[in-house]
Amino acid sequence: MYHFDLRQALDGPLDLDEAEPESSSFDMTALEGDIINLEEGLDMVVSKNPKTLKGVTILVMTMNKIQNPPKCSSWKLSDEQLYGEILDRLVDKKVIKTVANVSKEGKTSVFNRLGSLECTLTDNSHKDIICKSEGLELQAITLKGGARDSKVNFKMVHYASPDISKGFTCVLSVKKSNWYFSCVENGDQPKLKLEECSEARFGNFSVAEKMDRFLFIHTTTGMNISRFESVRCSGWFISTSSVAEDKPVEMCEVDAAQRITSFKVNYSRE
Repeated sequence: MYHFDLRQALDGPLDLDEAEPESSSFDMTALEGDIINLEEGLDMVVSKNPKTLKGVTILVMTMNKIQNPPKCSSWKLSDEQLYGEILDRLVDKKVIKTVANVSKEGKTSVFNRLGSLECTLTDNSHKDIICKSEGLELQAITLKGGARDSKVNFKMVHYASPDISKGFTCVLSVKKSNWYFSCVENGDQPKLKLEECSEARFGNFSVAEKMDRFLFIHTTTGMNISRFESVRCSGWFISTSSVAEDKPVEMCEVDAAQRITSFKVNYSRE
């Protein structure tokens, strides 16, 4: 059974005066049959832990946020896939009106920060994106068995773009570091690299600050399949090799031969 903390769905900490238990886990052997079948493949489990006002409040607030429940076909997914489907519906992606800063040069549009999630990235051929310590190079490799523990976690921060037609943009970085995905011009083919930058710069920022090298248009289709197009170098996407292992993660055009531009975003708890 796959578990996640409902508090991840809330916009901020829930400050109630009520003390809560040290652990939020529960003992499956103590359930005594309190399993409610909601639909085929979807059950709600009611634990015997002492119920608290805070716990009930979190449940009600979370359920109210699910405006578009998963379809019945979603229950045929694995627990991890279903977890991602539910998280996608709980993460707010609100359209925010463009803010204008007035200066001597005129009005400057602003990218508004929406929120962040931790994740790993896996391409369509099941290769994971990792970061090699030598030269801080991004590579795609198939991790097997115990080696999967070396999978690199990333932080994804979403922004509302001043140009609403482009959808939502994001910034990707190596978790708990100041190393960020960056796409810059490099002759005929843009280059993807890890660039060191202060986290303080990734609040709301204006177009004039020239931070677009860190921004990628994040589009999703179907079963949690994502693409990441560079904002600075339009038409170029983060990609991996479709024919070889241990190759660098590079930028390519969408129809490039022997390149994979589709990824599964595996969300995890922050």
